[in-house]
Amino acid sequence: MEKAKIGERLWIGWIESFVGQLRSLVNSVRWSSE
Repeated sequence: MEKAKIGERLWIGWIESFVGQLRSLVNSVRWSSE
């Protein structure tokens, strides 16, 4: 049970960091396009 919780936290953290990188990438593309 504990291992599952740790894995879930790692997964959520990975998704959050991925989304953050994606947002910064989209923002940079937007600025360069204008």
